[in-house]
Amino acid sequence: MTILNPEQIIDLQGGTKDEILHELVSLASQDSNVTNEQELLAAILERESEATTGIGYGIAVPHAKISSVLDTVVVLGRSKNPVSFNSLDEQPVSIFALIAVNNKMQKEYIRVLAKIAQFLKQEVNRENILAATNTSDVANLVKNIF
Repeated sequence: MTILNPEQIIDLQGGTKDEILHELVSLASQDSNVTNEQELLAAILERESEATTGIGYGIAVPHAKISSVLDTVVVLGRSKNPVSFNSLDEQPVSIFALIAVNNKMQKEYIRVLAKIAQFLKQEVNRENILAATNTSDVANLVKNIF
């Protein structure tokens, strides 16, 4: 399991939902547990087309369960310029947590999603992530989520 190592945290550059998703998938695909970047991207985009993963509070949690992901991978991105994401609360998103799991890992997926949502729904945690000077500082903030 590879979850939120410092190299899995990124300051995002994209200005659109698709650009952000591409950046997050590209970062996740650097992990050896992701064996097919294009399949992961397609699954993330398909899931997003079904319903938004913008859960409110400036947070989005794009996710996919597919066989070409061998074990759980989570990457975190933040954007200094909030991005329109069709969120449930209609607010733009600044913090993104992409979750990729094997399609046979339903319990693990639910556990990871719950931990991330619980952590990010706390306003102080969101503020600290956005205010952190660099991604290493963000890694220190999120290292105890799991």
